[in-house]
Amino acid sequence: MTRLTNGKVYDVAKASFEDLDILLRGDRIEALVPRDQAATADQDVLDMRGAFVLPGLIDCHVHLTLDPSVGDPSAYKQRDNQRIRQDTSAAARATLLGGITSVRDCGGWEYLEMAVREEIAAGTAIGPRMFLSGKLVWVETPGARDYPGMFELAKTPEELCAAAARQLDKGADFIKVMATGMVLSPEGEQPDDVFYTVAELSALTAFAHAKGVKVACHAEGLNGIWTVVEAGTDSVEHVTFADDDVLKVMASKGTFAVPTCMVMSAYLDDPKLRQQAPRYIIERFEDVKPRHSRAIHQAHAHGVPIAMGTDAGAPGVYHGKNAQEVGRMVRDAGLPPQAAIRAATLDAARLLGHEDKLGSLEAGKYADLIAARENPLDDPAALEDLCFVMKGGDIVRDELH
Repeated sequence: MTRLTNGKVYDVAKASFEDLDILLRGDRIEALVPRDQAATADQDVLDMRGAFVLPGLIDCHVHLTLDPSVGDPSAYKQRDNQRIRQDTSAAARATLLGGITSVRDCGGWEYLEMAVREEIAAGTAIGPRMFLSGKLVWVETPGARDYPGMFELAKTPEELCAAAARQLDKGADFIKVMATGMVLSPEGEQPDDVFYTVAELSALTAFAHAKGVKVACHAEGLNGIWTVVEAGTDSVEHVTFADDDVLKVMASKGTFAVPTCMVMSAYLDDPKLRQQAPRYIIERFEDVKPRHSRAIHQAHAHGVPIAMGTDAGAPGVYHGKNAQEVGRMVRDAGLPPQAAIRAATLDAARLLGHEDKLGSLEAGKYADLIAARENPLDDPAALEDLCFVMKGGDIVRDELH
């Protein structure tokens, strides 16, 4: 048994740090005990003095197979699968070392990410716990054609259910649907284009729920957000143009918002990307960012459950830098730090359906831990400079000892 002592331990429910020690047995947390309780002979003591200890962070929207240095999505048409798999392994490693101990990958590439998940499970590579969607379910659009290894076409209820079944057969944990256009779409395609009806998405959602899996929907335009919420899907990815009316309905239904604040800032903050990107993309992001920030602020105000997502792999959103999203939710959208941390831990675990195993430091849960040198409640940027990362009881990064 291992005892982590002398750290400040974060209680997600109380939103405060406590003077407690953490007992670990194997890959699980055995107990949290008072600091003054003497260590026993069977305990290996690990001194966490001066560190702020939190649950491992969970990113509910990544694309491990995508290269964030690519500014123009049309370049993906020329990708080499062998290189993609190597890059995916490197992305998974960087993600874990950055303190993200679990990810929900919202669209891979020719199922290469599933092979990487197998490598991690076998211990031949390191990376986070990976919850995968397989290929995106999409319709034929100019935007879809930019990502040839990433999607499967489906439109009718029968096609949607068949496409979902194929993803599950490949090992998917949930289904991802592109319900609207993207800010990153080609110029003739708009973020508020709606690709599916309520009836079509309702059929898919009923099929997925009967199989015990959830449905995540990319939805940026307001009409598309209404469509996916009315269809009963489980999460709205990006929520870009959401207004108060639809957010209130999301709150009443318990529909999750996954904000991806980082992707809204990446182009605007990166001079290289601004040079690579077509001008219309930059103009879209300049228009979208303040509206998106307001949507996320209002989502929190209305009580919409929020799970952290970065869109890591999108242009300028680098694997391993995912923890910046916590600070973005605070600075850009005005969330309190404790709400942003909850979105990156316990509420993210709820969206995954694994709050019994992940998302907080409690007995019986996985020993997924991170530690920062400074208090992230004072400044969430502390999570961007971690000194300790543990996944399932295994230390993968240690700058304390």
